[in-house]
Amino acid sequence: MEYDNYLHGQSGVANRILAISDLHVPFQLPIETFSDYAGRIDTLVLNGDIVDMQAISKFPKTYRVSPIEELIQARAYIIELTADGRECVDATFPAAGDKIALVADVVKFYDTSTTAKQAEYNYYIPQGQPARAYEVEQYDKFGVSDYMFTTKVGAAVAVGNYVTVDGNGKWKEIVSTSAPDAAATGFIGKVYGFDTGDNEKIVLIETIQNVQIQPAD
Repeated sequence: MEYDNYLHGQSGVANRILAISDLHVPFQLPIETFSDYAGRIDTLVLNGDIVDMQAISKFPKTYRVSPIEELIQARAYIIELTADGRECVDATFPAAGDKIALVADVVKFYDTSTTAKQAEYNYYIPQGQPARAYEVEQYDKFGVSDYMFTTKVGAAVAVGNYVTVDGNGKWKEIVSTSAPDAAATGFIGKVYGFDTGDNEKIVLIETIQNVQIQPAD
């Protein structure tokens, strides 16, 4: 009996491998699908088709998701897939001195205007609905929709300018010649390029700093 358990039980396995393929982000299965394997896997193999690349696919479609958005979601999904555990916190709009997190999840709600306009900006996650969020570190790059900027230097956001939060869940652009005060600003980013989503312009941001500024005593 002991020998049989050794052969067929986990104690007789030198290296436990989980192979996953065809995730096709952003249409991937929920992370909870793999919860039975948490803490039991030594090697994770991602065997192709991690992202869907819907925008460049030849298959018929009624809307398109930006390749950059797919890559951002895929990165966040893989980070969570390989994480030792998750922490649940209440999300609030970051203030000027706050560290930010990136919410990267499949949208949970499609309102009636989505059907009519078939635009990505009509997809959203309702307040109170759990969603995955990930820390943003220095040099990390991500994209946000152009319409999420409440303050712009000119008529349009420009490469090289700085980016901070506006305190209300959106973004502020700051001219490149006037860097934000690093001692008072939690998140500082810099615009390095643009992409095109479904009927919208995506501003690409590189993280310069993302820290929690402690209030003065």
